[in-house]
Parts: sequence; C-alpha cells; structure tokens
Amino acid sequence: MIKKIIGSFLISLLAVSPVYSTQIFSMKELAEEIEKSDEKTLVVFDVDEVLITTKDHFIHPYADDFFFPLVKQAMLKATTEEEKKDLQEKLSLSMLLPERVLIEKEMPSLIKTLQEKGVKVIALTSCPTGTFGVIPQVERWRIEHLKSLDISFRSSFPKIERYFLTEIKKEGTPAPLFEEGVLFSKGYKKGEVLKAFFKKGDFYPSKVIFIDDLQENLETVKAELESLNIPFQGYQYSGAERFFKTADKAILTYQFNHLMQTKEWLSDTEVEKRLKK
Repeated sequence: MIKKIIGSFLISLLAVSPVYSTQIFSMKELAEEIEKSDEKTLVVFDVDEVLITTKDHFIHPYADDFFFPLVKQAMLKATTEEEKKDLQEKLSLSMLLPERVLIEKEMPSLIKTLQEKGVKVIALTSCPTGTFGVIPQVERWRIEHLKSLDISFRSSFPKIERYFLTEIKKEGTPAPLFEEGVLFSKGYKKGEVLKAFFKKGDFYPSKVIFIDDLQENLETVKAELESLNIPFQGYQYSGAERFFKTADKAILTYQFNHLMQTKEWLSDTEVEKRLKK
C-alpha cells in the first residue's frame, strides 16, 4: 500500500481476532456477491493494498520495522522550522515519485461493471488530505492518480462535489472529507466516517460490501453498520501480497538516504544495481 499514515508516521497493525470477514486473494472471488448486488447496495473499496500498490517494498507494511526508524531518525535531526519543512518536502516525494500500479488489471472493469448495474461504489481510504510537502492537496493527487489508472468513483454521487464531515471533527485533526466518490478518513476510524457519511447525506443502503486489507478497518465498519441495522459483508483482501518480497535493510537504507540527500527517488531495481557496483 501507499504508506497510509505517512504524514504522521503511524503504524497500522493487523488485528488477528475476532474475524468478521471473508479472506480473498483475488477480486474474482467477489463474482457471486457482485451478481447479487443491486441499486440499493453500496460497495466500498479501500485504496492502498486493495486497488493499487507499488513494486518498491519500502511502503509495504512488512517493511515498517526498517522504514520508520529511518524516518524517526530524520525527524530528530530536523530541529529548525526550515529543516522540518525540507524534511516534509522530501517525504512527500516518496509519495509522488515511486511508481504505483494496479494490483489486478481487472480492477477498473470490475468497478465499471458495478456502476453500470446502478450499484453505488465509493472508496474509503486513510490517505490524508490537505498540503503535505510539495503536494498542494493530497486528496486531489490521490483522485487524479486513480483516474490515470482508469478508476473513478464520481458517478455514484454525482451531485456531491466535495464536503467535510465536520460533525465528527476532532480537535487538532482535519475533518474527514468526501470528494468525487472518495472518503478520506485520516485520523478517524473508518466505521465512524462511513456512518457520518450516511447521516450527512441521509443515505442508508440495504447492504454494504466492504473490501479492505486490514481486519481492524473491517471490524470498525461492521460495528457501526450494526448500530444502523445495515447488513454487512466484509472481505479482507490479500492480493497485494503478490508484490511482496523479503525486506532488504540495505536497499531501504540506501533508498531513503539517497532521497534525503538528492530529493530523487530510486526504485528497488535501481538501488540493487548500485549496490552491486
């Protein structure tokens, strides 16, 4: 996944129990569920590690033990406001520059099939919003990147351009945002964000199908939907694992240090070639 909480450097952990979802490795396993979906169904996709991922392994969860110490060390060295601004700009480049790809090439057609059936489809991501380093609006970057991969969620709620869920805003944390069919939940539980979205729009589907790679997100959504008496079907998606590989501390360290020194991103392959030399 994109480093979901890269702005504040939080580590997402997989919950191991209880299990409230079906484990799937391919979106093809949703065929039966999609066939049963109708105009009253809402299908919700997580983005990172569900729709898209990267071939470079530093942003995958299994590399956290190597990546976060490097970030923390850099943060400790940035003591002045100028140094902190410079660090944030460099870290934002680690979002912009690495190549991100579809996990399954059928993803866009799957989403379009649902939309053509009249099924409402949205994304629910813990990607942050607002300015981060050299990125003026992280939410626009995320939406435009998805569009470049032929994925758009705008058609489900075409009259809603952009609004903040200020009803659940917490002090010191930007309110969750809904824009062009994408819910941005950074700093909030996904369940409370989806519930707030329903209440604000006075929209209550007959059923919610939610696909996420993290069990904890599936649990929070299920809990909130139960409070609204909305049937829920959750799927914990592990398809991104096809891109996983053994975390290499040497590659990660070289990659990160090079970014800090030059503001240039080197892919895993490029770093491997340099290390061999």
